[in-house]
Amino acid sequence: MKLRAAALLALLCFACKDDEDPAEDSVDPRCKTLCTVQEPAVSFGQFDVCSPASVEQCERDCAMRVADVSTSCGSCQLEKASFEAPYIDIYGQHLVCEDGGCVIEGPKGSCPVSNNNGVGMAKEECLRQIFPSNEVECAPSYRDITECSALCGSTS
Repeated sequence: MKLRAAALLALLCFACKDDEDPAEDSVDPRCKTLCTVQEPAVSFGQFDVCSPASVEQCERDCAMRVADVSTSCGSCQLEKASFEAPYIDIYGQHLVCEDGGCVIEGPKGSCPVSNNNGVGMAKEECLRQIFPSNEVECAPSYRDITECSALCGSTS
């Protein structure tokens, strides 16, 4: 009797497996790669990051785009795709220079900066403090489908 109960319990546990999200495993690896959030680079002045909801929407949009098409067609469509937070022009809009000194002004304060390249790390730390990362809504952008017509067939 104990052996039968143990076998039944093992069968039930095997059927239940674990509580992983089945959709997580079914996302096309190309879409996972496209929709990955990258840490923003200070040197490019991009501080916001895409929200988790944006990542999920990106994965759904991407999956719909490559569903039911050949691998080469799907790869062509994703070749020039991008998914990133909107660009912030830190230096063009927020750098104020007077009397030989410059200040970068941001939503969380300001920092004095030097015109020479010797304070790169201090400048980056300053920028991170006055332009903290925010989660924002992002949308993927894809190449024009007509650029893939040779691989995907007619688009008319």
